[in-house]
Amino acid sequence: MSQRSYEAWSNGLFIPQENLGVTVHDAGFVMGVTVTDMLRTFRHTPACVEQHVKRFITNCNACRIPLKFGETEIAKAIHELVAKNAKQLEISEDLAVVLVATPGPIGFYLNEPSITVGSNPNLAMHTFELPLERFKPWIQHGVQLEIPKTCQPDPKVISPTIKHRSRMHWWIAEQEAKSVNPNAMALLADENGNITETASSNIILVENLGKSASSWVFHTPKNGSTLPGITQQLLKDFALEHGFQWVERDIHKTEIHNEFGGILSCTSYCFAEVKSIGKTCLNPASKVLDLIAIWWERRFGLDWRKQILNIL
Repeated sequence: MSQRSYEAWSNGLFIPQENLGVTVHDAGFVMGVTVTDMLRTFRHTPACVEQHVKRFITNCNACRIPLKFGETEIAKAIHELVAKNAKQLEISEDLAVVLVATPGPIGFYLNEPSITVGSNPNLAMHTFELPLERFKPWIQHGVQLEIPKTCQPDPKVISPTIKHRSRMHWWIAEQEAKSVNPNAMALLADENGNITETASSNIILVENLGKSASSWVFHTPKNGSTLPGITQQLLKDFALEHGFQWVERDIHKTEIHNEFGGILSCTSYCFAEVKSIGKTCLNPASKVLDLIAIWWERRFGLDWRKQILNIL
């Protein structure tokens, strides 16, 4: 396969992706002041664009990062960028689209103190081919989670509902989890011991899997304690449409037991079964995922599991 050459979008212009970057003078690099979001395509069509763009703009406002482009302009750029880059893909392949915003250069780093941080903000987006092969083991065998000592940061300092690049705690947590189990992802708890999320995914625990589907109850950490996942919201739509109970609450790590089934929801790989949390093996969630897959294919025209498992 020939090397693919993608385009990127930077402050209103399409440029070769290899030319996209942030300077060492930018507050996004110097201070980690970077808000981001990521969406994906299904059969080369961007999914849930409105929801992702709204979340992105809300988070930029919360982080005091000014934007020179509005919701309509950003959405239009996403569709145009995908149209340009998806031409190089096979129909079985899809793209991730990453949005990034920073306040721009810090003037005194450039010896130009007259430049006020935020007066020249950066907004960019780029794509990459979804690494479906990477997700294959999670779909085939489930995901193992470990709860490290590293906690979710205090929400009074920075809200967990903001998707940003100041992620040192996640780096440390992942290394800590892998020192216990090299195959595990980190699932963070807050300072009170309530579980929150992984670096890329929301977690949902399903109760009563051994009983009839009408008695299933979906539990997820309470609103405001994690990033409000777009795929998680779609799962909530599925649950409510099917008459399942959806409960958002504090879930203490000591509550986790093997009668629960577990699901991770994420933009890139959609859903994966949680095999274990620490030493606790969870109840298989395959029945739930089978139902979700039927609903998902009706909505997006694609079964995420088949796409990932059939990748060569």
